[in-house]
Amino acid sequence: MLYPSIICWEHSEHNTMVIMGLIFLLIPITFIAGCCFATYQFPKRTSSLDSHFLLMFAFIFFRYKHESYWYSISFILRNALLALTPILPGPLPQISAMCVLLVSSVIVTASHYPWRVNMVNYLDLVVTALVILMLCISGMFISDVDPQDVGILCAVILVVTLVIFVAAMTMSLAGKILKRIAKDFQYMLCHHKLGAGAFARLLKTVLEIRSTSARKVRVFIDCDNLQNLETLFDTVGFKTETVVVLKSRELLRRPWCLGELVTAHLNVPRLKVAVVEFPDYVAPSDDFIENVVGQGVDVSCLGPHGMDQGMIVAMLRWVVGLRGAKIPSDITNDMVEELRDLLISKTSEGKVFTGGTNDKWKSRVGGLKNAIVSEAFSGEQLATGLVLCKFLAKHCAHDASMIPDIVASDASLPSSVISCIMLWSSGCFSSSGFMRIAIQTTLMQTNTIPIFAETGFRFPGATMLKSSILSLAPDLNLQDIEGGCQINVEADALVSLISELFKEIAITFCPQDYSATETLMKVTAEAVVARVFVKPRLSGRAPSLAGARSSSTCEQAKEEVPEQAKAEGAEMSEASKPGVEAEMSEV
Repeated sequence: MLYPSIICWEHSEHNTMVIMGLIFLLIPITFIAGCCFATYQFPKRTSSLDSHFLLMFAFIFFRYKHESYWYSISFILRNALLALTPILPGPLPQISAMCVLLVSSVIVTASHYPWRVNMVNYLDLVVTALVILMLCISGMFISDVDPQDVGILCAVILVVTLVIFVAAMTMSLAGKILKRIAKDFQYMLCHHKLGAGAFARLLKTVLEIRSTSARKVRVFIDCDNLQNLETLFDTVGFKTETVVVLKSRELLRRPWCLGELVTAHLNVPRLKVAVVEFPDYVAPSDDFIENVVGQGVDVSCLGPHGMDQGMIVAMLRWVVGLRGAKIPSDITNDMVEELRDLLISKTSEGKVFTGGTNDKWKSRVGGLKNAIVSEAFSGEQLATGLVLCKFLAKHCAHDASMIPDIVASDASLPSSVISCIMLWSSGCFSSSGFMRIAIQTTLMQTNTIPIFAETGFRFPGATMLKSSILSLAPDLNLQDIEGGCQINVEADALVSLISELFKEIAITFCPQDYSATETLMKVTAEAVVARVFVKPRLSGRAPSLAGARSSSTCEQAKEEVPEQAKAEGAEMSEASKPGVEAEMSEV
């Protein structure tokens, strides 16, 4: 007893000590509450690519794997409760409480291996186990143990065990009952793969971010959840709460999409329907509606499921009258998240979104380090880039400055970029902005990672590539990053520059592909992360500008660029070959 002269709750000194203790107790409570709030916000902020938030709270998350971000709260609460064990009366309750906390920590750590460095997981388990062993041994040396205290402790342990057992049985039974009543999916995305596959994947990703421990949001998308076509219409009609119709140009020409819509039409109003209209959608004509079979749409596969032409005609007239949200081709992350909120609140009808730019990276402290370059006015390409951003952002919790962001082809690549992930598709070679950025990455000697974002994409031959460059020649004025001057380069030199990019083995990332499951895309994203966080091999990608002509107003560029190109061009053949051979051996 430190202060035997002070009697609790009777002397004014004790009241002062209690007040001061409560005031100082607010400091750790506020800290723990802030950490809990940051952990609750982490999935949402990661999805919205909020690098400012992640930088602010990096001290909480950087030590753990992205899928175990919640472990930070478990770790903080464990330490806080361990610090409070001395307030328990007597050594026996204190040792027992510490053992319970540490055993619980061992179970959680062994179940999830949350630490980012795998060796730390083993170290944590070994150290905690040794502490538990030491506590158990020390309990044997406690003298003057009151048998009544031991009996109370045993009774508490028995009651807690019984309560946990009854609670587990009740929750299990309630879960089975609710599973029979509740539907398996909150949303089902009806879409045409080639026209809206990437956007559907993006919408599913942002919808599932709203999952909570009390209610998990599940979104049905065929490539993830459909294993047998025979169960498709049963899932739409009886296991889904809301069908989200993504109206793209070819949606109403796909027989299985028509079957999904017929099923939805037959189950309205019990089944909710929301519509997202794409800019290329054209409402079907009366002739198409009345004679859908004669328009080249094979609906024979719907007959065995009890659907006839009359049902299809009635459904088409119903679909034409549905009003929903209209989206532009230049989609942004903020627009998709607003659309998600409207779908959840069931207020998306009549909403018209306007085009925007993915330029939030301009406000980043230190600038953008990892850029994902996409065509500016291709909705599917922008959606592919945003999907890749969200998959990669989960791996950047330890360093929020490395979170990638979209740089559309109508913008200029910032000089702060270290790694550039380029989404190649067949339309890239007709986009002057995309080709300008491709050349710019080579001149800047960034760590460029080519991504094939289109099924069956093939890099064109030198003749076809040169033809594309010549057709875009008036717009291919390269901005010198350091000198601020314009450089016009000959077509042969540009072909050589762009060909340099494809010495890096490309990765295929196609969310709109029929086989693009979420598991496969996570594996692909991990492969991209492995390349993003490697040190760029600058010597293996030197720009070849020999023979280029400069029409720059900057005299320095006229003198220095050709000389630098000659020196670098002489090293390129020797420097690039070992890099490519080493990379091929790694693959």
